[in-house]
Amino acid sequence: MANIAILATRLNIRIHSLDRQLINDLTLRQCGVEEVGSDLVANL
Repeated sequence: MANIAILATRLNIRIHSLDRQLINDLTLRQCGVEEVGSDLVANL
């Protein structure tokens, strides 16, 4: 049983870090899109 608990916590940590990476990627993309949008408006 102890092995299962250790595996579960490792999986949770891995999933958590994956989620954090995805969130970081999304926020970076959103910032990039906003910058491009403001550049387009400035060019108009």
